[in-house]
Amino acid sequence: MCKMKTSANGGESVQMNIAFDMFFAKTEAMKRGIGRYSQNMIEAILQQETGHSYYYFYPDVSKGAEYLKDQLQQFLYRNRIDVYHMTSPFNLFHLPANLFQAYSDTMLNKAWFGYTRVAATLYDVIPLVLEHQYMNDFVRPIYMRVIEMIRSCDIIYAISETTKADAVRLTGMDADKISVIMGGYDPKFTPLPAGAIPMAPYRYGIAKPYVLCTGGDDPRKNLARLIEAFISANRILSNAYQLVIVYNSSEDEKRAMLEHARLLGGEGSIVVTGYVPDGDLVELYRATALFAFPSLYEGFGLPIVEAMACGTPVLTSNNSSLAEIGGDAVYQVDPANRDSIAEGIVQMLTHPQLAQELAARGQQQSRQYNWDSVAQKVMEGYEKVYRRKIAVFASRHPFYPQAYGALYYTVPYLTNRGEVDVFVERLLDDRVGEERTEDSPIAVYVHTDFESRKGKYDFVVYEIGNGERFSFIAPYLTEMAHIPGIVVLHGSNLHELTWRLTIERNDLHAYYRVLAKEFGSLAPNWMDAILGGAAPRSAVPLNRYYLEHAKAIIVDERNTRERLLQEKYRTVIDASPPAISSAAGRPGSRSQTRFVTVCAERSETSYRLILRCLRRLVDEGCSNVSYTLLSGDESMLPEGVPDLVTELGLEKHVHLKIVPQYKQYRRQLAKAHAAIELNDPQTYALSDIVNELIALGIPTIMYDADFCRFVPDDAAIKIQPGDDVENALLSAMRRLYRDKEDREALSARASAWMGELRTMTTFSEALQEAIELSSSLGENPTVLWRIQEGPGGVPQIRTT
Repeated sequence: MCKMKTSANGGESVQMNIAFDMFFAKTEAMKRGIGRYSQNMIEAILQQETGHSYYYFYPDVSKGAEYLKDQLQQFLYRNRIDVYHMTSPFNLFHLPANLFQAYSDTMLNKAWFGYTRVAATLYDVIPLVLEHQYMNDFVRPIYMRVIEMIRSCDIIYAISETTKADAVRLTGMDADKISVIMGGYDPKFTPLPAGAIPMAPYRYGIAKPYVLCTGGDDPRKNLARLIEAFISANRILSNAYQLVIVYNSSEDEKRAMLEHARLLGGEGSIVVTGYVPDGDLVELYRATALFAFPSLYEGFGLPIVEAMACGTPVLTSNNSSLAEIGGDAVYQVDPANRDSIAEGIVQMLTHPQLAQELAARGQQQSRQYNWDSVAQKVMEGYEKVYRRKIAVFASRHPFYPQAYGALYYTVPYLTNRGEVDVFVERLLDDRVGEERTEDSPIAVYVHTDFESRKGKYDFVVYEIGNGERFSFIAPYLTEMAHIPGIVVLHGSNLHELTWRLTIERNDLHAYYRVLAKEFGSLAPNWMDAILGGAAPRSAVPLNRYYLEHAKAIIVDERNTRERLLQEKYRTVIDASPPAISSAAGRPGSRSQTRFVTVCAERSETSYRLILRCLRRLVDEGCSNVSYTLLSGDESMLPEGVPDLVTELGLEKHVHLKIVPQYKQYRRQLAKAHAAIELNDPQTYALSDIVNELIALGIPTIMYDADFCRFVPDDAAIKIQPGDDVENALLSAMRRLYRDKEDREALSARASAWMGELRTMTTFSEALQEAIELSSSLGENPTVLWRIQEGPGGVPQIRTT
């Protein structure tokens, strides 16, 4: 089960299992910038008090792509990894040439990760910036495959604004996916303590004041031009300095650099140290007169940050991230111009005040680059992408007063776990403007917008039942074959919905398709029996056409669960219903007894029945009775009711109220002494309305049908549908009208029953667990989700 915790930005988030790709630790990259960056970033993340769990994955590329896929997926499944961070996406490029060629087809594929979110650190796109130096016919397709992998990731961490801009410009990566996290430096990089004498220069044979450079064998590091510029500048400086080049060079590379210097007349002025441990590197930074780093391009340029942190004056390039990071705290030169570099060296070494000013600025500048900041930005990114993108198809707009129940109360809790868009049949007008805020985490769209947005969602939650209000949702259930779908099912048989969408539209072929999905080769027999009247629709369940691809089916009654189990839907998660606190106390003793009905369907059948009983009640002398029909929208009021009210002479007793705002709706309910909620028992359209009324302690008359079986018999008045239903309803209304103590007892029993149920917090955790399990199960689980109520307020929802 998911656990809640405090997030990096101070809010609530979910505990995660986070994995780091550690391939960099198996290659030469470990001793270079990427290795140091990755190691420092991971260490900083682990030091954050997040409550997350962390795992290391060491990919084995030596046995081919299929082995790597199996290794990865077993790791993800075994550890239930939520976020996987590719710390070095171009890991193959750090292998020796022979291994690079051998393993060039073995790289990670986004499709292998399933529901695990994937993050990638993007250091640069140098081969595309300096294409003529790095690309050839063999390298290009491999490099671009890695780019495509990075592009497909859920979040991309760029280590500078320069890297982000170049990635967007040269690869078409989505700028909204890229988070700039910058970099940091190890706290050991500090200025020389007062009175301390650095010993590292002596250990590496440095005999004069020196200019320091950290480099590599990559031509981009510009070492040849730096050597030329230094020798030129050193002549002006009376050969008083040495150039110290630090990197893990081979003997051949070292000889080549020394020979290059000798041919230029600089023999003895160049020191190539080879690999230097960090402790010695810190001392070399501290003791140098100038740090020179005229690289042709850098994704971040960590060496200049380390040098600035040590209080060392820095000369660097006027391009890429070097200019971005150094700003006015460094001396900038044109790295492509030898004379520009030489002039900069002379200026810095002959103007000690300038060098001191830049050193002081640099030390201040370096403080903004720290690993704690990097770790926090990375963690915020994890939490952002871990939040699922969820679409909810709701049969009612969330601002309809009667839109309580299953989705109405759970959508706000879904926002703890994801970004939620609600799709409805149509949008409301400005009458509900006060219930909307622009900064809401929930957006409402008209359902026709789903087609253009469906690629954004990890899950889709569909509310479906037999009522007319579900008709627009039914066609979208086929999307579950492509996007994981969770179905909130009202009732246990969608035959009435099918009938409305097919037979009532004269589409016999569509009706047959639904039957064929349920009964296969027996479909013709069932069609004949149903159309001929031998088999009632209520006895012939039609669900598979709609629910076949559902990852989870959420039901509101235990008997429904049993029926679905019989239909071979498996994996049941039992989530008890949540409780609710009443929004207001029950109305006191007044001269008038008020009945109320919340309009759920436009069918006039139930309203005609209620109005006839009301007329009979008045004729018995119960003149101080009223009946209110509540609706959030005029279109939901049955068309014939006003005429029937006039026909029966009930104008003084019946009120039709449009209450588009939730607060108005709750005030109207608070005035009611009793409620009547009747509809066709086969449509199962009222279960969530009944939930609301019972939860508020309003004595309610309802049908004794499956959709109301979850309500205890002593917490409501249940009547049997059938030939004598009118007399049964009149008797129930008479009972509630005459017996105040009976009403109060019903209200108390309903409230006590709701008080025994689980809280919304507990229920939301069960809901989150159901979503998590549905994201990993291959079978179609059935989730027993008896939804009854929710918090007393209404979510602030933004309509788009």
